[in-house]
Amino acid sequence: MAEPLCIEITPEDLMVAAVRGTCRQTRAMMAGRVGHDHGMQSSRKRAYSQSWIDSIIGDIGEIALERASGVPTASRYEDMSASDVGNWEVRTTDNVNGNLLIHQTSPDDKAYVLVVIDFSQGSAVAKIYGWITAAEGRQVGSERDGDPPYYLVGRNDLHAIERLQS
Repeated sequence: MAEPLCIEITPEDLMVAAVRGTCRQTRAMMAGRVGHDHGMQSSRKRAYSQSWIDSIIGDIGEIALERASGVPTASRYEDMSASDVGNWEVRTTDNVNGNLLIHQTSPDDKAYVLVVIDFSQGSAVAKIYGWITAAEGRQVGSERDGDPPYYLVGRNDLHAIERLQS
């Protein structure tokens, strides 16, 4: 597995992510999307506050990919179906051992990028591990029963981030 591309996340980045993640959650709530888990309908019983946290963590990953690629984050405040950054979908976790999740309904041709946020050193570092299309992810990943169902794609199955093109 190639070393991840590491992007330092500044305190200003964290503040921007907090505002954008909160805006995203507010718009989702106003649109009646309560009970959705990362855009997918879910009956999983999660604390409502967790979806707010997930949106902020997700936005940190988008900021990192935006900085690494030079491509601006899409404005999904008006169009919730737009890709996260350029044509890419960003999957972010703060689990330092986390892997990439691909949902069964993820579009086959979309590229999904794994970003892991590491807060362990008293600061935030985004580690961009690589990418894979949903079609490839469903071939190499292990299918998991979840709500909603998903495929877990290991870091070793991801393409090097240097091969990612907009």
